Amino acid sequence: MRQQGMKIRIHERAMVVGMAMMLFGLVGCATETPKAAPPITQDHVREHSEQAFDKLKHEEKNRAAGSALDHQ
Repeated sequence: MRQQGMKIRIHERAMVVGMAMMLFGLVGCATETPKAAPPITQDHVREHSEQAFDKLKHEEKNRAAGSALDHQ
C-alpha cells in the first residue's frame, strides 16, 4: 500500500511541476513587448496606391473585353 501512495505523490508532483512550467511560459509570453511597425513613408503610400489603381484599370479592361465578347 505504501508503494502505491508514493506513485500517486510522484504523479501529483509531476502535475504541479508541469502546471508551473505552463504558467511561467504564459506569463513570459504575455510580458514580451510588441515590436513597433516600421513607419510608412509617402513614397510607400504613393506606390501602393498606384499599384491598386493600375490593377483596377486592368480589371476594368478585362471586364469591358469580356462583355464585348458576350454581346457577339
